[in-house]
Amino acid sequence: MSGFDVFRIAQGLRLAPEQFVLAIAVDEPTAYSFQVAGTQQTYELALDKVNPRLKEDQPCVFWLPVGSRAGRCGIYPYRPFACRVYPAVPDEHDVMVRRDDVICPAGAWLDGTLTAPIWKREYRRMQVESDIYQLVVMRWNYHFDRTPDPGQLGLPTYLAYVVALYGRLYPVLTSLNEAEWDALSGPWTDYLADGESPLLGDVPPPLTPWNDFFWSLYNTTAAAFEDGFGFG
Repeated sequence: MSGFDVFRIAQGLRLAPEQFVLAIAVDEPTAYSFQVAGTQQTYELALDKVNPRLKEDQPCVFWLPVGSRAGRCGIYPYRPFACRVYPAVPDEHDVMVRRDDVICPAGAWLDGTLTAPIWKREYRRMQVESDIYQLVVMRWNYHFDRTPDPGQLGLPTYLAYVVALYGRLYPVLTSLNEAEWDALSGPWTDYLADGESPLLGDVPPPLTPWNDFFWSLYNTTAAAFEDGFGFG
């Protein structure tokens, strides 16, 4: 899950993140892994599962069974970006195709369904949000490393930070209409495919029409704590 996923579900359903989020320990730190007090490991966020949680084939906590062998999403309007894109993934020609590891029946998606523009649009939005969430995680880890006593910076504090920060980012994220998002997300994801983030450093030339948008995201995130966060 990204931070925006957590924010949308928490706000839309009036739930505390602890009611539907798990922190999963990762073997090696990633751009999405955050530190918390009391452990040397880093963690990523995932949707909770019904008990027993650790069984790999257990359904999502928001899964609603329908009959004996079927079901549906119980939070469809607020489902995470990964769920919105599933089961599509771009191939080597940037054409959206069905993933190889899909567990749903083959007939669940008709031939040609994944070539509809909405699938690539949602995939690009997921990539963009993942990049924004990396900045949110980077901001937390920077503060964690520079706090004299990080003992209070546990998982509940991290989740509260995520929801509060996205509450401040929300007006920025919703300041663009769908046409602007479509125009922005294409070149943004092109840079991400090359291993570069437009959020980290000067905004690259193809994205300068959205310069104010990028700096609003960065400055809002930087202001989360008073600890001198910056690239320099």
